[in-house]
Amino acid sequence: MALIKCPECGKEISDKAASCPNCGMPVEAGETVEPAVEKKTAKKKAAADPEKVAKSKKAGILAGVGILVCAFVLVLVQEFIIGGIFAVAGILFIIDSLMGKAKK
Repeated sequence: MALIKCPECGKEISDKAASCPNCGMPVEAGETVEPAVEKKTAKKKAAADPEKVAKSKKAGILAGVGILVCAFVLVLVQEFIIGGIFAVAGILFIIDSLMGKAKK
């Protein structure tokens, strides 16, 4: 038994049914209707396209990096306004010390 789409209402029905239980549309034995299961499988295959997956991952990473950069800039601006140049110098010192540790 396979599921097919009713040509009238689009609901999934058995291919053995004489009519749609939802709308009552008669389904003829020889009628060619796209099976609902095949349509779902095609959607899954399209979603698993490696190029689309790679592009969406790159977009997600780029968006994350952009958000982090914006947050960092906002913190710098806020610290500069509130704490003056000494706060910026402190942040730059921290960054410099982190970069120095990364090089070792």
